[in-house]
Amino acid sequence: MKMKKGLLVGMALMGTLLVAGCGSEPQFGVLDGQRVMAESPKIQAIQQELQTKGEAMQEQLRKDQRSMSAAQFAKKQKETMQEFMVIRKGLETQLEATMETATSEVAAEKKLNLILYKQGVAQGGIDVTDDVIKKLQ
Repeated sequence: MKMKKGLLVGMALMGTLLVAGCGSEPQFGVLDGQRVMAESPKIQAIQQELQTKGEAMQEQLRKDQRSMSAAQFAKKQKETMQEFMVIRKGLETQLEATMETATSEVAAEKKLNLILYKQGVAQGGIDVTDDVIKKLQ
């Protein structure tokens, strides 16, 4: 008897929570990250900067190789790769911060609880891709 009473109380509580939650359904946005990366000038500038720095470093390595022994070149190559990784990490951090700022602003403007990547959402949500791209002009 106690088990049935506990089960009934639990079911009543769940029903109350479901009904109470219906009026204040959380809103979420969805974002097409690939489209933002392809269409945002700010993001493209960061990507271009990384590519330009990488190409310059490769060119310098090619020039240095002519005047170095194999051991010296291997050491220089390793140092250059480490330097490139530091630059890449810094630009990736900048890219993430830029995206975070834009998505946070859009979420606040549209009163969204969160924004998810569109690729991970089967259905639903408010598409904020265009809004984020506009923020990243």
